[in-house]
Amino acid sequence: MNVDEADLKRKFRMYQGRMMVNGRAVTYFGAWSVMKIVMAYVLNYRSQTQEIFEATELPEEYFFWVATITNISLGLFAMLVLLVRFLWGRWAVRQAEKGQVSRVFLILSGCVSAAYLILFVSGCASLWERLSHYYWQGTFSPDILDRLYRSFSDRIVALVVDLTSVAIFCDLFLAALRLKSLSEVLAKPAAE
Repeated sequence: MNVDEADLKRKFRMYQGRMMVNGRAVTYFGAWSVMKIVMAYVLNYRSQTQEIFEATELPEEYFFWVATITNISLGLFAMLVLLVRFLWGRWAVRQAEKGQVSRVFLILSGCVSAAYLILFVSGCASLWERLSHYYWQGTFSPDILDRLYRSFSDRIVALVVDLTSVAIFCDLFLAALRLKSLSEVLAKPAAE
């Protein structure tokens, strides 16, 4: 075994480990994403349910049913998010354990990474637009800052969590890409 092959095997194990850690992180952050969805809904339950009810223009006696359907829909969506993130993380760990990454996994993880990056950038742009709206109108006073802090603190926390998810998915994609190329390079001398 020459030095280059030993170095390639060391890098292979490193990227294999990174992919396993990121696969587990996808699962854990899936649970955090579900908690974030549920907490945002619970903290704004009355106003969000009222907005949904007013949008449907139903009589007042149907409010209970609108709230029930909303709660069930939110629960199903949260379970779907958790299931997808769990399966995705488990798939990444299995790919890393085998040491061979499929093209389907690479394509899907690249798409998911790009989608998370786009969502994060759009969230930042939305927050910046709202902040600059107050600044350019000349209403950027200490009172406004206090109201902005209270109204945007949950959005800022959500953006930090989303940034972490972006980093996890991008690192997972890059580790999978590198692991695939290293497995192909290491397989060539064995075939010759």
